[in-house]
Amino acid sequence: MVQLTKTEEFSILTEFISYGVEKDTVQNLVEKYKAGHMLDSMNPRVEPVKREAKLLTMAGTIITSCADL
Repeated sequence: MVQLTKTEEFSILTEFISYGVEKDTVQNLVEKYKAGHMLDSMNPRVEPVKREAKLLTMAGTIITSCADL
């Protein structure tokens, strides 16, 4: 797992919040992503989906690193 600085963690967590994602829902999003529910290669929204995938992939690191916030 990539080790993030506290500033990077805060920045990513802030980005999740700006999308309206509450911390307790991030875990569910990560599970959906891992199960393949969030990605569809035939989806016309390819770039937004890639961005969403990137954010969801980082969610695991946030949950692990910021669990004590």
